[in-house]
Amino acid sequence: MGDNLIDQPFICEQINLPYAKFAKKIDVKTLKRITLDVIDAPLRLDLDTGDESQSSNDKQLTFGALYQKIPTHKKATPLIVQNISAPISFVVLLHLANEQVCEL
Repeated sequence: MGDNLIDQPFICEQINLPYAKFAKKIDVKTLKRITLDVIDAPLRLDLDTGDESQSSNDKQLTFGALYQKIPTHKKATPLIVQNISAPISFVVLLHLANEQVCEL
């Protein structure tokens, strides 16, 4: 065969990397409703009580507070509570902002 052959490449041992093997399934329509309810709840509460001391522009809701309130919402299904993640809820928030013509 000859001396001009190259050496066999080094074979590294197999490394097990944990990753999600199945896609998460979430009802996005329900998650959008829940997110919109959480965002609109303080505004509806002020309209019910008649308190207009602060304008709607002054009220702020952080994404962390929104993310914590989603699993405890009355419309949240067990599947949503189990599979919700920060990236999924952020994408839903972006979709809502686009549909409702809102500013983040």
